[in-house]
Amino acid sequence: MGEAVRVERARPGVGLVVLDRPERLNALSDEVLLELAAALEALAEDPEVRVAVLAGGTRAFAAGADLRRFLETDTAAYLTGPRPRAWRRIWAFEKPLLAAVEGYCLGGGFELALSADLIVAAEGARFGQPEVNLGLMPGAGGVQRLVRLLGYHRAMAVLWGERTLDAQSAYRLGIAHRVVPRGRALPVALRLAERLVDKAPLALGRIKAAARFALEAPLSAGLAHDGQGFAALLATADAREGIQAFLERRSPTFEGR
Repeated sequence: MGEAVRVERARPGVGLVVLDRPERLNALSDEVLLELAAALEALAEDPEVRVAVLAGGTRAFAAGADLRRFLETDTAAYLTGPRPRAWRRIWAFEKPLLAAVEGYCLGGGFELALSADLIVAAEGARFGQPEVNLGLMPGAGGVQRLVRLLGYHRAMAVLWGERTLDAQSAYRLGIAHRVVPRGRALPVALRLAERLVDKAPLALGRIKAAARFALEAPLSAGLAHDGQGFAALLATADAREGIQAFLERRSPTFEGR
């Protein structure tokens, strides 16, 4: 894919995207974000991939943005530059996305992990949004996602740099799905991904879309959206297979159609 991002077929049906810039603790430069966006788009278009896992290194998932570039960037250049577009492309990934987090997960790295659907955090992981210490603010979803996840007051403690979160704190607050021993985040995330591969991909995608919609829509609109999604899935071969398999007391085989 590129010098900073590796893409692998880790298991049948599972695509693995690895940030591989250890000398910079996987800092998210414009180029890295563009590589990430391209990698996820390739996996989205690959019919053999049903689930993706995003990982970093043992010292850092991603320790934030590459700050040197910001010294040369003004407001107009930022808003029209590649960075906002790259984030939108990353957020557009519609298949299940898991993040395996070891070590530092700060700033844009935390925002990248929050872009995933489930986070597996290893002991020793550190989550935080230290942008305020640089005279900045989170610009890639950190504020919006953390307020929705944590509530206003707990989110503000993180966003104002008064609190960083270890793996156990992230788990207790509902940010991390699992906490595992050091070095085990990726193997556990891959096992979770394998389990998702066996589930109906159309249903997984519809549920993800509905959950995202629920973050923004009033309840009445969300309920209508869920009903429409359920009705659409009823017409799929996967739904017929799932119901028939349940009635016949066997495991279903889903084909994504």
